[in-house]
Parts: sequence; structure tokens; C-alpha cells
Amino acid sequence: MKLTAALLLLSLAVLWGLRDGITRSEAPSEATSATSSMVTDTIPTPVDTPRIVSRRLWAVENVDPWGAISPDGRFFTFTDWNTGNLAVRDLVNGTTRSLTNKKTWTDPLSAYALGSVFSPDGRKIAYAWIKSGESYTELRVTGVDGSEPRVLLRNREVGYIDPAQWSPDGASILAEFGIAGGVKIALVSVADGAVRALKTHDWGSSEETATKFSTMTLSPNGEYVAYNRPARGNHRDRDIFVLASDGSRETPLVQHPADDALLGWTPDGKHILFASDRAGTPSAWIIPVSGGRGAGEPRLIKADLWRISPIGFSRNGSFYYAVDVAGRDVYVADVDLGRGKLRGTPTRLVQRFVGRNGNPDWSPDGKYLAYLSGRAPGLTADLIIRSMESGDERVLAPKLRSAWRPRWSPDGRFILVTAVEDKGGGGGNAFHLIDAQTGAARVVVRPPPDGYVQWPTWSRDGRQLFYYKRTEKTKHGLYALVLQTGEERQIYEGGEINELVASPDGRWLAFGAGDRSDALTEIPVTGGPARVLLQLKAGEDAMPLAWTRHGLLYRSAKRLWRLPPEGGTPMKLELGEQVDWFPYWALSLHPDGTRIAFSAGEAFGLELWVMENFLPEPAR
Repeated sequence: MKLTAALLLLSLAVLWGLRDGITRSEAPSEATSATSSMVTDTIPTPVDTPRIVSRRLWAVENVDPWGAISPDGRFFTFTDWNTGNLAVRDLVNGTTRSLTNKKTWTDPLSAYALGSVFSPDGRKIAYAWIKSGESYTELRVTGVDGSEPRVLLRNREVGYIDPAQWSPDGASILAEFGIAGGVKIALVSVADGAVRALKTHDWGSSEETATKFSTMTLSPNGEYVAYNRPARGNHRDRDIFVLASDGSRETPLVQHPADDALLGWTPDGKHILFASDRAGTPSAWIIPVSGGRGAGEPRLIKADLWRISPIGFSRNGSFYYAVDVAGRDVYVADVDLGRGKLRGTPTRLVQRFVGRNGNPDWSPDGKYLAYLSGRAPGLTADLIIRSMESGDERVLAPKLRSAWRPRWSPDGRFILVTAVEDKGGGGGNAFHLIDAQTGAARVVVRPPPDGYVQWPTWSRDGRQLFYYKRTEKTKHGLYALVLQTGEERQIYEGGEINELVASPDGRWLAFGAGDRSDALTEIPVTGGPARVLLQLKAGEDAMPLAWTRHGLLYRSAKRLWRLPPEGGTPMKLELGEQVDWFPYWALSLHPDGTRIAFSAGEAFGLELWVMENFLPEPAR
């Protein structure tokens, strides 16, 4: 599909920990099955609400929070990022099996599952199948045992398809379609794949996850669709709305200055559960509903639910949710690039908001370090500047949406950040130029309606930006933009690339190219024929990180390598197993060449929890 590669990168950026921290004192030290011991919640609850119980069901690495729970609460579906397969976990007997048949992540590299939902009878699963190399998304249906798989819908005209829920009668699937500048809510016929649009919203996406703007759910009687969407024309706070399932009427349900996000519609249809930070921390609230409208005031159910993603309700009213326990931090280490070794042990630079810091970049004079810190709910990050002399920090730009990859300008006056444009835009990531003194920001490059932009880097004199742009209708490749005039020109035509770095003399650009980015390549900044510096084995990636006097640093096979200036045999840098080079772009070399700053931690980590015994007692 058109935006898949960019959206996947965003997804990975999010999963390394730009979300809020969570106190894990409740959680057992090892993964447990559905029979694990209950953990009683200690938060005071309303007098007419039973005492809430929370249980952790499963803890696992390399699994994302975009899964589904079966109606009986036994099965949990998810994407296995080791392979890209759709997998299902039996929460009773503790077994896991794949429902699709990829053998490895590179078989083929461009295909993976993302998002899934169970049918009302629990016998079938609908899911999205991404084929980024062939630019389309499929909506597929399979049996819970992997039987009778079929493609329900294939679409090359949208950025993504996200299945949200089956209709109560099992005849259609509520789905979200990513379109240029916004999203389309629609029902897809299970019989023939026909699409019936309910409503289109013309704003940028990037809300509940990196690939979808909201959580959506049908009422148990199928008459209404509830969802959250941006409030007041921005992406930082959300309200909750209810739409008639024929698309005829949209009614606000929860409107508040806080950030409010839908969690689910209770199985009896009488309440909607939602998350809100109105009490100071992300917490679960519940509001009664009748006829698609609010029927009372919201009430606090459970406080301090940090870093959660809704999974859904089972028939008995238990609510399942995922807790993102991955975390990353910024480390600094002395390094001898000539010998390819660390000098000493890396030290964690930032001691606050632990687990939510990453993407460091040194200032040109080496006196400051810019990095991103997830200090607020949702997929937002603050751009921080830290003085390396005093340790003082200041928030330069707060609440950037799906932000990553800050880059100082050569003169130190600006920082370039890739992030979702807060108002308007095409729904994808844009390049933001932020004044390093005032924090004033402006967008300098927007994504095209039918594609995306990524990997921006500065020219040596700071007058130009180089970046990769891909569209469906025009040639894709590397482009140069003159900042003063806005003039853009293509300097290289080709497929997907990995990273982009300029040589110290400003004459060359290096990047990973080829079908699997397995060729370390360079071109003149003025354009011209490409030259392969190093051809890796099939399946190995080549991602350049920094050009130094000792040669070109690049990442391959989760290790750091140095290609000598004169070419020849690369040297593997012995930096210790504690240096985790994921995400790929999270490394910066100090201007003097003797220190590195990098992100380290866990890229993926999930705990599946269930909250029980929290719904209000029925009226008597």
C-alpha cells in the first residue's frame, strides 16, 4: 500500500517507548496463563460498583498491542513480529500457533498482518494483510483454526485498511480506511466485499496508534458506531462521538478539555468505557448510554492506567487490554572508532521519565544533545534540549505527534523533526523545522497525497534538505529542496532506501539501496549515477549512520560496522551486547568523533491484562 513503509516505521518508533511509564508492582515476574493468580486493585471505587479485579494473562516480547480477544475470552490474536504472521494465543492452555504461513520475516519481507477481529460466534477472524512491496492492502477472513482463508477485499487506493469489529449478525465488518488527508468509516460485506461508506473525516490520522486515528466499536445491537476523533481541529486531545450505523447522524458523547479515548462498548449496550486524563493521570471512566446518547455523568472506574491499548470486551463483560512494557533510554559512551571498541561502559544520560527517552542527536558544537521524550499520554513526544555541561534541560517543542529522528542544522540554529502535522496536512509525517532558541516551528516538507516522505538530512551549508519521497503517480527517489526558495528537484530515481547521510565534505550522499536495502550506495549531492560501496549478502540490510574520518559507519544484522574510507573489508565494532541498535536511526556521533549517543532498551514488549467485576450493578 502507499503509506505502509512509512506507517510501519512509525509503528516501530512508537513501540520503542514514547508512551507513558507504568508502575508494574502488580505484575508477576514471569508470564502466566489465564489461570494466574488475581491481583486486587487498590484504587477506591464507587459505592455501587463491585470491587475491581485485574489479572495479568500473558507477558511476551516481539508482540504488538493491536490484537483481538475472542467472545469467550479464550483466544487472543496478534501480529508476531518475528515473522509477520497473524498468530493466536490460547489463554487457557498457554499455546501459540500461526494462522498465516510465513516462515521468516524475510519470506517475503514486504508482507505482514496488522489488526484482527473475531466474528460474533468466535469461529472466524478478519485481519489486514499488508503487501508493501506491491502497494496494496488486503482484508482477509480465516477460520480460527486457519481453515478456509480468503481475500475479502484488495485495495490499492487507500493507505491502509483497519478492521474494527464484526456486525452482531456477522454479515459485515466495520473498518477504517486511510485516505488522503483523513479516514473513511465503512462497513464491508462479508459475502462479497462490497464497501458501504458511513462517514469520511478530512483530517490527518495518527491518533490511537500509529496506523489508525481512533478506536471504533459497534453497539451490541448494531445500531450505532462509537469512536474517538481529534477535538477542536488538532491531534492532541480527543472527544468521543456516536454515529448512526446508517451514517445519518453523528452525536457527541464525551466532550471535555481533557484527552478522551474510547475503550469499548459494554456487552449489555448500556455503557461506554473510555480513557481520560481529566483527573491528572490516564484512567478508565464509564458513561451510561441510551439510544446512542449519553444518559448520565461519567464516573471513574480505575485510575492510573498508563501505556494501555484497548483489546476489547468478552461476552461476560470482562475488559481486555494490552500494556506496553517496552522502554528505551538515551545512553552516552566513549568510543575509539579506529580500533572499533568502546572505552568504558555506556551510561544512561537521562534519569527522569525512565523508559521513555530516545532518538538523540548532538548539536554541531557538541555542547547540547536533542532527544525525544514521551512525557504525556498518547503517541506524543516532547523535543528536549539538554546541556551536556550543566545537565539543564528545556522542552523545546511539546507533544509532537509520532515524532522521530531529530537532526540539528549545521549552524545549530534549527532542529529538523519528522512528525505528523498538527493541523491539516495529508495525514502522514511531515518535516518540521524548529527554532532551537524559541521553539517556533514550521512545516517545510509535506507528504504527497498518494505517498510519503522520509529520511531527511541537511546539506553541509544548511541551505538544502535531501530526502526520500515515494508516490504512486510520480517517480520516487531522492529529492533536494532549496529552503529559501522552496525549489525541489529529483536527484536520484529508485526504490525504497534505508537512511540517508551526507559526507563530511558535503559532496556525497550515502544510503542503503536494492530490493532489501542490501547495497550500501552513494551518489553526488548534485545528482548523477549511483555507485555501490558495499554489496551485502541477500537478506542483509545496510543502513548508513555517520560518515567519519575513519570511514562510513553503518548498521547491518543488528551490529555496527565501519567501512574504511578506501573501501575494502568492513570492521565490526565491538561495542558490547548492551548496545542495542534498534531503532536503526537512534545513534548520533559527537562532532569530535570520540563519543556516541544512542537509544537502548526493548523495542517490543507486551502484557495482556483483563479487568473484571467493574461494571455497575443492574438497576433493580
